[in-house]
Amino acid sequence: SVGFFQFAREFPNLFHLMSGARINVEGHFPTLETAVIDALQVFAVGFAGTGMAPGIVVERTAVFVASLQGIVTQILHRRMKVAPTKAKAFIADSCRMLIKGVS
Repeated sequence: SVGFFQFAREFPNLFHLMSGARINVEGHFPTLETAVIDALQVFAVGFAGTGMAPGIVVERTAVFVASLQGIVTQILHRRMKVAPTKAKAFIADSCRMLIKGVS
């Protein structure tokens, strides 16, 4: 989760491309879809380990990732003021709260 933020901070343009409008609507890039699913699996594994039903794991993962993406976007756009020295701890705390809320 902190790695998600670090990636976004180091590569903001790529993060904004990845978190923007879906560019594979027509399905012309099947490897892109595979990469997206693989990336989401990183987050889904934690929810799956709790014994949740698969459908609930998908929902919880979607809510978690969307929320994390929103927090990171707000920090990158400087709408949410977080000192650089406190950013990792802020993201980690936010993730703990999100996980607690969606579990």
